[in-house]
Amino acid sequence: MSKFKIILSITLLILIINSCIAASIKSVKGCENIFQNKHYNKIVNACINLSGDTNNILTYKAIAELLDKVSLKRIDKIFDFGDADPLYAKLAYNKKLYSNLEKYYLKKAYNSLKTNTDFKFAFIHLLYAKLAYINIVYFQYQEINIINSSILKKKDDFITNEYIPHLKIYLHKYPKDKEALYLMGKQGIQKIFPPKPEPMLLYNKVVNNELYNYLKRSASLGYLRAKMAMITVDNWQKYIAQLEIAGKSNNKEALYKLGMLHYNNYLETNFKNKNLLDEAIILFEKAQLLGHKAALLTLLSIYSRDKPNKQRYTKLLKLSVNKYKNGYLFLGNLYWCNGDKSKAEEMYVKEKNQGGLNATEANYALEDLTKLAKPYDGCLFK
Repeated sequence: MSKFKIILSITLLILIINSCIAASIKSVKGCENIFQNKHYNKIVNACINLSGDTNNILTYKAIAELLDKVSLKRIDKIFDFGDADPLYAKLAYNKKLYSNLEKYYLKKAYNSLKTNTDFKFAFIHLLYAKLAYINIVYFQYQEINIINSSILKKKDDFITNEYIPHLKIYLHKYPKDKEALYLMGKQGIQKIFPPKPEPMLLYNKVVNNELYNYLKRSASLGYLRAKMAMITVDNWQKYIAQLEIAGKSNNKEALYKLGMLHYNNYLETNFKNKNLLDEAIILFEKAQLLGHKAALLTLLSIYSRDKPNKQRYTKLLKLSVNKYKNGYLFLGNLYWCNGDKSKAEEMYVKEKNQGGLNATEANYALEDLTKLAKPYDGCLFK
């Protein structure tokens, strides 16, 4: 081959390579313009056949491949309805919110995207947040039908460390997006079990004021779901206000319920905020003095476990036995631990004669009196 032909071949090869590179760059630019201009219905056609292995190209292809099988509208339906009430959806339709094939494509897309979360466009952050929520909360947690402290902590950690950060990035670009504001804001409220007086009302309490402000913004922009969530918060606030008014009038039921609110808040802090426990005790003490049995029983639990106090526990336990015929078994244990087996036997016999749930335990305790040095479950106070 002549030198001229060799040069010509190399030149043609360079032109072909450059043409391919230019076409590839043009294809990527075309795909990115779709995201930039929010023409999301065109993502599949513009992005599915991209070539290359850069993070951005792999991200665009993963989204296109997902939307080729599961539409954005369908993803939103799975995400929205499932987040509202997955158990109801399962009962209403007698099936999962998603098919096995949909689950496969949703998992595949999520696994592809989570390797690269430095996304170029805000829309991808919003889509990823929804895909992550579906994969983590629905596929991993709700499907196993187990709710315990470990699962709840993992869910909270996911919401805090993955879900909310991506929503924030999206909202930085689109601060007036009503849906995204709602999705962020609803993380600032928490469902409360409806109180007995008005069981048809829904209640939510504010647990994070910073996030709750997003909900207020969404509602102010007219987003219906945010408005409905705000009503549930108003319901709760009105209910609390009514309890506080009744509590000031020494209504024993209101005092007990206010005490339970403080006590539950104490539990939610993982037993760290002792002020909440002290406030609960004050309210329970007031309620039990007015004759509220549940308040007395709750105090017994607190003085035996949360804030051990042998003297107070003993006094209230004797009051419970004398006033409500409740607690003979535990008073028997207390006498035994104090070295008075005769009095302990008397209490166990009374518990046994009453029948009910503790009668069997009382019978075992009577047998143990002659064999053990202390009650089977040990002594509360050393």
